[in-house]
Amino acid sequence: MDPDEKSKGTEVQGSATPVLKEKGTSQEQSTASEESFDQLWQRATEHLQARRWLQAGETFSTLLAYHEKDEEALLGLAQALDRIDRYESLYETAQHILEYNASSAQGLAFKARALQKLERLSEATIANDQALLLDTHLPLAWVNRSGLQLLQQKFPEALRSAQRATELVPDDERAWANRGVALLNFGHLLEAIAMFDKALEIDPNHLFSLQMKGEILCKLGRMRDVVPVIR
Repeated sequence: MDPDEKSKGTEVQGSATPVLKEKGTSQEQSTASEESFDQLWQRATEHLQARRWLQAGETFSTLLAYHEKDEEALLGLAQALDRIDRYESLYETAQHILEYNASSAQGLAFKARALQKLERLSEATIANDQALLLDTHLPLAWVNRSGLQLLQQKFPEALRSAQRATELVPDDERAWANRGVALLNFGHLLEAIAMFDKALEIDPNHLFSLQMKGEILCKLGRMRDVVPVIR
Protein backbone atom coordinates (compact mmCIF):
# COMPACT_ATOMS: atom_id res chain seq x y z
CA MET A 1 0.00 0.00 0.00
CA ASP A 2 1.17 3.51 -0.76
CA PRO A 3 2.67 5.18 2.34
CA ASP A 4 0.26 8.11 2.31
CA GLU A 5 -2.82 6.56 0.73
CA LYS A 6 -6.19 7.61 2.11
CA SER A 7 -9.85 7.13 1.41
CA LYS A 8 -10.91 8.15 -2.08
CA GLY A 9 -12.97 11.21 -2.85
CA THR A 10 -15.36 12.01 -5.63
CA GLU A 11 -13.99 13.28 -8.92
CA VAL A 12 -14.29 16.95 -9.73
CA GLN A 13 -16.65 17.34 -12.61
CA GLY A 14 -15.30 18.82 -15.82
CA SER A 15 -11.83 18.95 -17.33
CA ALA A 16 -8.71 20.09 -15.52
CA THR A 17 -8.62 23.26 -17.62
CA PRO A 18 -12.19 24.34 -18.37
CA VAL A 19 -13.09 26.22 -21.53
CA LEU A 20 -13.02 29.98 -21.11
CA LYS A 21 -16.53 31.32 -20.61
CA GLU A 22 -17.78 34.28 -22.58
CA LYS A 23 -18.04 37.50 -20.61
CA GLY A 24 -20.66 40.22 -20.91
CA THR A 25 -19.96 43.21 -23.12
CA SER A 26 -21.61 46.00 -21.13
CA GLN A 27 -19.90 47.78 -18.24
CA GLU A 28 -22.58 46.50 -15.87
CA GLN A 29 -22.02 42.90 -16.95
CA SER A 30 -18.27 43.37 -16.64
CA THR A 31 -18.62 44.71 -13.09
CA ALA A 32 -20.91 41.83 -12.15
CA SER A 33 -18.42 39.36 -13.59
CA GLU A 34 -15.57 40.88 -11.59
CA GLU A 35 -17.61 40.74 -8.40
CA SER A 36 -18.50 37.14 -9.12
CA PHE A 37 -14.84 36.33 -9.79
CA ASP A 38 -13.75 37.86 -6.47
CA GLN A 39 -16.48 35.99 -4.63
CA LEU A 40 -15.43 32.73 -6.27
CA TRP A 41 -11.82 33.29 -5.22
CA GLN A 42 -12.91 33.87 -1.64
CA ARG A 43 -15.08 30.76 -1.69
CA ALA A 44 -12.32 28.64 -3.22
CA THR A 45 -9.86 29.80 -0.57
CA GLU A 46 -12.33 29.07 2.20
CA HIS A 47 -12.91 25.57 0.83
CA LEU A 48 -9.17 24.88 0.82
CA GLN A 49 -8.71 26.16 4.35
CA ALA A 50 -11.63 24.02 5.55
CA ARG A 51 -10.25 20.97 3.67
CA ARG A 52 -13.38 20.72 1.55
CA TRP A 53 -11.38 19.38 -1.35
CA LEU A 54 -14.20 18.47 -3.73
CA GLN A 55 -15.89 21.86 -3.39
CA ALA A 56 -12.52 23.59 -3.75
CA GLY A 57 -11.82 21.72 -6.97
CA GLU A 58 -15.20 22.59 -8.42
CA THR A 59 -14.78 26.26 -7.52
CA PHE A 60 -11.28 26.50 -8.98
CA SER A 61 -12.58 24.84 -12.15
CA THR A 62 -15.19 27.59 -12.38
CA LEU A 63 -12.50 30.24 -11.84
CA LEU A 64 -10.49 28.75 -14.69
CA ALA A 65 -13.50 29.24 -16.94
CA TYR A 66 -12.88 32.98 -16.48
CA HIS A 67 -9.09 32.85 -16.88
CA GLU A 68 -7.81 29.49 -18.08
CA LYS A 69 -4.14 30.49 -17.71
CA ASP A 70 -4.45 31.71 -14.12
CA GLU A 71 -1.52 29.97 -12.43
CA GLU A 72 -2.85 30.44 -8.90
CA ALA A 73 -6.20 28.91 -9.85
CA LEU A 74 -4.43 26.00 -11.54
CA LEU A 75 -2.35 25.45 -8.40
CA GLY A 76 -5.49 25.52 -6.28
CA LEU A 77 -7.14 22.99 -8.58
CA ALA A 78 -4.02 20.82 -8.43
CA GLN A 79 -4.09 20.82 -4.64
CA ALA A 80 -7.74 19.76 -4.64
CA LEU A 81 -7.20 17.04 -7.25
CA ASP A 82 -4.28 15.67 -5.24
CA ARG A 83 -6.39 15.46 -2.11
CA ILE A 84 -9.24 13.59 -3.80
CA ASP A 85 -6.78 11.23 -5.51
CA ARG A 86 -7.53 12.20 -9.13
CA TYR A 87 -3.97 11.70 -10.29
CA GLU A 88 -4.45 11.60 -14.06
CA SER A 89 -6.26 14.94 -13.88
CA LEU A 90 -3.57 16.19 -11.50
CA TYR A 91 -0.88 15.28 -14.03
CA GLU A 92 -2.73 17.15 -16.79
CA THR A 93 -3.17 20.19 -14.57
CA ALA A 94 0.51 20.17 -13.56
CA GLN A 95 1.47 20.01 -17.23
CA HIS A 96 -0.68 23.08 -17.91
CA ILE A 97 0.99 24.93 -15.04
CA LEU A 98 4.41 24.13 -16.48
CA GLU A 99 3.32 25.17 -19.97
CA TYR A 100 2.61 28.64 -18.63
CA ASN A 101 5.51 28.72 -16.15
CA ALA A 102 8.27 26.19 -16.80
CA SER A 103 10.09 27.17 -13.60
CA SER A 104 7.13 26.60 -11.27
CA ALA A 105 8.47 24.57 -8.35
CA GLN A 106 4.92 23.82 -7.23
CA GLY A 107 3.97 22.71 -10.73
CA LEU A 108 6.91 20.30 -10.76
CA ALA A 109 6.02 19.01 -7.29
CA PHE A 110 2.43 18.34 -8.34
CA LYS A 111 3.71 16.64 -11.50
CA ALA A 112 5.97 14.46 -9.35
CA ARG A 113 3.07 13.68 -7.05
CA ALA A 114 0.91 12.52 -9.94
CA LEU A 115 3.72 10.49 -11.50
CA GLN A 116 4.42 8.78 -8.18
CA LYS A 117 0.79 7.76 -7.81
CA LEU A 118 0.70 6.60 -11.42
CA GLU A 119 3.69 4.36 -10.57
CA ARG A 120 6.12 6.21 -12.82
CA LEU A 121 8.70 6.47 -10.07
CA SER A 122 11.80 7.39 -12.08
CA GLU A 123 10.02 10.30 -13.74
CA ALA A 124 8.53 11.31 -10.40
CA THR A 125 11.96 11.41 -8.76
CA ILE A 126 13.37 13.59 -11.54
CA ALA A 127 10.47 16.06 -11.41
CA ASN A 128 10.60 16.24 -7.62
CA ASP A 129 14.36 16.80 -7.56
CA GLN A 130 13.85 19.65 -10.03
CA ALA A 131 11.20 21.14 -7.73
CA LEU A 132 13.58 21.03 -4.77
CA LEU A 133 16.37 22.63 -6.79
CA LEU A 134 14.02 25.56 -7.40
CA ASP A 135 12.67 25.69 -3.84
CA THR A 136 14.42 23.76 -1.08
CA HIS A 137 11.64 24.67 1.38
CA LEU A 138 8.70 23.41 -0.68
CA PRO A 139 6.59 21.23 1.67
CA LEU A 140 4.95 19.03 -0.97
CA ALA A 141 8.31 18.20 -2.50
CA TRP A 142 9.53 16.87 0.86
CA VAL A 143 6.33 14.86 1.32
CA ASN A 144 6.92 13.48 -2.18
CA ARG A 145 10.56 12.71 -1.51
CA SER A 146 9.80 10.81 1.68
CA GLY A 147 7.09 8.80 -0.08
CA LEU A 148 9.35 7.97 -3.01
CA GLN A 149 12.17 6.92 -0.69
CA LEU A 150 9.81 4.66 1.23
CA LEU A 151 8.74 3.00 -2.00
CA GLN A 152 12.42 2.56 -2.87
CA GLN A 153 13.04 1.12 0.63
CA LYS A 154 15.53 3.87 1.45
CA PHE A 155 14.32 4.08 5.03
CA PRO A 156 17.01 6.27 6.67
CA GLU A 157 16.64 8.84 3.89
CA ALA A 158 12.85 8.56 4.04
CA LEU A 159 12.86 9.26 7.77
CA ARG A 160 14.99 12.38 7.32
CA SER A 161 12.79 13.61 4.48
CA ALA A 162 9.60 12.95 6.45
CA GLN A 163 11.02 14.81 9.45
CA ARG A 164 11.77 17.75 7.19
CA ALA A 165 8.25 17.57 5.76
CA THR A 166 6.64 17.65 9.21
CA GLU A 167 8.77 20.67 10.11
CA LEU A 168 7.69 22.55 6.98
CA VAL A 169 4.03 21.52 6.96
CA PRO A 170 2.95 20.22 10.39
CA ASP A 171 -0.71 20.22 9.32
CA ASP A 172 -0.24 17.66 6.52
CA GLU A 173 -1.24 14.21 7.72
CA ARG A 174 0.67 12.56 4.87
CA ALA A 175 3.99 13.82 6.19
CA TRP A 176 3.31 12.32 9.63
CA ALA A 177 2.13 9.05 8.08
CA ASN A 178 5.30 8.76 6.02
CA ARG A 179 7.34 9.41 9.14
CA GLY A 180 5.40 6.67 10.90
CA VAL A 181 6.11 4.17 8.12
CA ALA A 182 9.82 4.99 8.22
CA LEU A 183 9.94 4.46 11.99
CA LEU A 184 7.99 1.23 11.64
CA ASN A 185 10.66 -0.12 9.31
CA PHE A 186 13.22 0.47 12.05
CA GLY A 187 11.07 -1.48 14.49
CA HIS A 188 10.12 1.59 16.53
CA LEU A 189 6.49 0.57 16.96
CA LEU A 190 5.45 2.97 19.71
CA GLU A 191 7.05 5.93 17.97
CA ALA A 192 5.34 4.91 14.75
CA ILE A 193 1.96 4.85 16.52
CA ALA A 194 2.64 8.36 17.81
CA MET A 195 3.22 9.54 14.23
CA PHE A 196 0.02 7.93 12.99
CA ASP A 197 -1.81 9.53 15.91
CA LYS A 198 -0.45 12.90 14.76
CA ALA A 199 -1.80 12.20 11.28
CA LEU A 200 -5.19 11.26 12.71
CA GLU A 201 -5.36 14.43 14.79
CA ILE A 202 -5.23 16.32 11.49
CA ASP A 203 -7.53 13.99 9.55
CA PRO A 204 -9.46 11.47 11.69
CA ASN A 205 -10.52 9.69 8.48
CA HIS A 206 -7.02 9.16 7.10
CA LEU A 207 -7.50 5.54 6.11
CA PHE A 208 -3.84 4.60 5.78
CA SER A 209 -2.98 5.85 9.27
CA LEU A 210 -5.99 4.05 10.74
CA GLN A 211 -4.96 0.81 9.07
CA MET A 212 -1.32 1.08 10.08
CA LYS A 213 -2.14 1.96 13.67
CA GLY A 214 -4.53 -0.99 13.87
CA GLU A 215 -1.91 -3.38 12.51
CA ILE A 216 0.71 -2.21 14.98
CA LEU A 217 -1.68 -2.51 17.91
CA CYS A 218 -2.44 -6.08 16.82
CA LYS A 219 1.29 -6.86 16.74
CA LEU A 220 1.60 -5.48 20.25
CA GLY A 221 -1.32 -7.61 21.42
CA ARG A 222 -3.35 -4.55 22.40
CA MET A 223 -6.59 -5.88 20.97
CA ARG A 224 -8.81 -3.71 23.15
CA ASP A 225 -7.19 -0.64 21.66
CA VAL A 226 -7.83 -1.90 18.13
CA VAL A 227 -11.63 -1.72 18.46
CA PRO A 228 -11.87 2.11 18.65
CA VAL A 229 -9.52 2.37 15.66
CA ILE A 230 -11.69 0.05 13.56
CA ARG A 231 -14.81 1.99 14.51
